[in-house]
Amino acid sequence: MKLYKQRYLCKECLKTWSARTDIVEEGHTLSHHLKRSVLHMAREGITATGIAGICHCSPSSVIRIIDEAVELKSRVARLPENLCFDEFRSVNSTMSFICCDAEGSHDIVAILENRLTKTIREHFMNSYTNRERAAVKSVVVDLNAQYIKFIKALFPNARIIIDRFHIVQLVGRALGNARISLMKKMNDFHCREYKILKAHWRLFHKDSADQKLTLEVFLRQPL
Repeated sequence: MKLYKQRYLCKECLKTWSARTDIVEEGHTLSHHLKRSVLHMAREGITATGIAGICHCSPSSVIRIIDEAVELKSRVARLPENLCFDEFRSVNSTMSFICCDAEGSHDIVAILENRLTKTIREHFMNSYTNRERAAVKSVVVDLNAQYIKFIKALFPNARIIIDRFHIVQLVGRALGNARISLMKKMNDFHCREYKILKAHWRLFHKDSADQKLTLEVFLRQPL
């Protein structure tokens, strides 16, 4: 059986490497150099399994090294006046919650393992006082009605602002549905108008300043 890990006896001090604090921490078997290599590869985006294969250690050891090096703060020193709520796909394709400063440096305020109302409410109510939460002036959210329900309870003086990206996205979808509905009402699928609606749908999402000029150019071209 191939041996992957072993404690070595130092010939200089007649102690195992695990007892030499300049090489490893006392009682540990993974050296300081290996831990630095693990953290460096983690910053490069290599997975825990990939790092474990390179460093000849277990994936659980890699995760433990990363967890020991990263100090998770339960709260920021000062709650920003303008917050931004959103979610992202994290471990095992679950949706996690993220809150960041809506202006300035856009620093992360909180990352929670899920986006449940109970989890978010408990985090802000247990981490910040009523006075700190009352100082928040605005919260930027998407069209998720879940956030709008409890924002006023957490931040009583904050204005709720819908992210303009989601508004534009909603309008774009409505415009696309109207275009498809109009195409279905046409009896002649070979007419010029039908072909323009089908092939050049991007024209309807252009800025109004150059939309008319671009449409005139396409109308002059033979189909």
